[in-house]
Amino acid sequence: MHSKSDHICGLRDQMNEGLATTRWARVRCQIRNATHVSLDLPIPALALSTTTITPRIWTWISFGYNNVYKIEIIQSARLANVKSKKGRTKTTELSEDHKHNAGSNYDKYKQEESKPPPRKRQRTIKKVSKVPPHKKHVPDKQGPATLADMPLDIFIEIASYLLPTDIISLARLTKSTRNLLMHRSSTHVWRASMGNIDGLPSCPPDQSEPHFLSLIFLKKCSACGGSTKAKLNEMLRVRLCGACRTEHLVYSADVAQKLAKFLLWSSDLTPPKGRLGDYTLRADYEAVAVEHRQSMRGSKKALGEWTMEKEAIVKRRQKEARALTRFTKIMEKDHQKEQKDTFKARLKEVHRRLQEMGWEPGYMDFTNKWSTKQEEWNALVLQPKPINNRVWVHLVPKLVPLLNINRKEYRRWVKESRERDRTNQLHRFMDKLKLTDTPALHFQLKLQLPPPKRAYRTTTATYQPSFPFFSRASRWPVFKKLYKTDELITNMHESFQEKLEDVRAQLAAWQNYIHEYFVNLLDAQSKGLQPATGVDNPDLSDDLKRLLRADVLFRNTSRSPNEPLTYDALALHGDMVRSSRYQSTLDIKSNGLPYLAHIVLYPEAQEVARMLLADMGIPNASSLEMQTYRLDLVCGRCHDARRKSWGELVQHYVEANELYADIQKTSPGITYNHVHDPVYIARPMVIYDPPRETHNAGLKERHVCVRCEEIPVKNRVSASKANITQHLIDVYGYAEDSDSDDVWDE
Repeated sequence: MHSKSDHICGLRDQMNEGLATTRWARVRCQIRNATHVSLDLPIPALALSTTTITPRIWTWISFGYNNVYKIEIIQSARLANVKSKKGRTKTTELSEDHKHNAGSNYDKYKQEESKPPPRKRQRTIKKVSKVPPHKKHVPDKQGPATLADMPLDIFIEIASYLLPTDIISLARLTKSTRNLLMHRSSTHVWRASMGNIDGLPSCPPDQSEPHFLSLIFLKKCSACGGSTKAKLNEMLRVRLCGACRTEHLVYSADVAQKLAKFLLWSSDLTPPKGRLGDYTLRADYEAVAVEHRQSMRGSKKALGEWTMEKEAIVKRRQKEARALTRFTKIMEKDHQKEQKDTFKARLKEVHRRLQEMGWEPGYMDFTNKWSTKQEEWNALVLQPKPINNRVWVHLVPKLVPLLNINRKEYRRWVKESRERDRTNQLHRFMDKLKLTDTPALHFQLKLQLPPPKRAYRTTTATYQPSFPFFSRASRWPVFKKLYKTDELITNMHESFQEKLEDVRAQLAAWQNYIHEYFVNLLDAQSKGLQPATGVDNPDLSDDLKRLLRADVLFRNTSRSPNEPLTYDALALHGDMVRSSRYQSTLDIKSNGLPYLAHIVLYPEAQEVARMLLADMGIPNASSLEMQTYRLDLVCGRCHDARRKSWGELVQHYVEANELYADIQKTSPGITYNHVHDPVYIARPMVIYDPPRETHNAGLKERHVCVRCEEIPVKNRVSASKANITQHLIDVYGYAEDSDSDDVWDE
């Protein structure tokens, strides 16, 4: 192991190599807490003064760099070139003497240490127990070092590695650091800190580095200095609070047009008083106005030079603003990412600590819609602050009540989710059962009307027996037992198979009840009704064929207006079960059977249907056959030439009959012929497969019948002029060669 003297000599030789280029300082050294010696020494080689400082002090200086605060720097300067030759010689001699005497001095020091300490003499002055009030207490020279005691070179070197926000904090720390960093000689420190930020634009030539960096990184109002959340306006280079925006911004409409091009404008800010538009700084506007007035008093050349100068400044500021905007956007994006990462880390740490306390992950899930405490949870957890033990102690009592509430909601949601999954599985089972037990019946249907040119003589008809919607079937007692039982979804198939016969029995009862209800309605009206023709299928009973007649029509009393419904369309359209009273009447007393009292026969429509079928020559046609004609039916008696389905055509005649009856009651003296009456045999009641019009033929030259508008009964007749003219002849008895004005353009 090397001795202390060897280390001292080696360190001294290293220091001597750079002695010619080092900085000198006049220092005052404290020796054995009593003696002070002032020497001119190179700062990195304070240990060279060993001829004056004892080996103990030399060792303390060499090996105790952290205690360098015990050396008080009196004066610093580059003294290497101004020292006299005598001074340099003296220093050299000191260095040479040390080479011969370092070891002996250390030996003497060891001998002195082995001697007993000298006897202390009695103080002759009375000991003062307290410091006089008028005297300022001087801290112990051997106390901890402060930032002010750090050598200037070291302080400047350290500062150059800091970020701008750290330099700003140092400049605001004490008066000494402020005077040091705010001096022009410290510009390189600020610029070095700017170099530590990637992408940071250079400081504009008309701003100082401290002001430029404070503007970017401090959330302070540029006018009043108060804290603000306002964004930096890169174009105007200000960050203004709400009150200062009103005071320091000028609206574009309040600025003279001739001065606008010399100013910088921005609309990317919260407008004062909600007045949207471009704004500029009031100080800039007033300064430009003053300069412009002064330039106007001078020559045209001076005014031109001033104008060019201001325009160049505006272009330069705009370019600088674009660069600063790019940087602030990147900085904001990085800040958001950093904040998001902090949120995630904090949330992860909260979850980890809560799991250690025994909380399950599901209880800590506040992201689902079933959670009612999302806002309170996020306010406590999603904060840009790390979690430590001290923060955790205060946070846990606030989180536990929220977790208890969320645990109850989570368990309820899990229970409902399992029930929902079981219900969906049962729904799929019912869909399969519909395909296997109640499939749709497909059979060839022979058309009794001459087919259109584009159709065949026979077509395929489809009849789907009634089958309950699952939303209704799920109310059956057998289904309630299945999906209300809290069991795994994997066991649902086995449970359904066990209850399959009960489900089929309930389904058969449901279908038989519907069939009997409608057969009873039909029998109550007429028992001599023949089965429909053209539906020769052994799977269809005679009662079902009677219900499938085209002139057997029903209506839904819970809907308005009335609409003719065939038996096969009831289940298809949902009218059979989707009654407004259905849910309230499907209960245990009804044993899961549907409520059908809202479906009744439609006698008016049935009478019209029989007349139309007789006119068409197919009195016993089925509703399945009439469906195959689709929209190929047109009224042959009136102006309405629109194509209709079977149900629409029947309803058209029903409404025409009701209109005629209303007119006879309200205006009996008016001539109004009932052209839809079967007694008029001049034209057929139904035109099957009429010629198709062009796409826009029905939209051209629409006209309105004036006579129908004058009738108290609301009846607007709109058609082509030719059809309106024929309407006046047929309904109101106009002569065919009359030139009537009872036609309006629509």
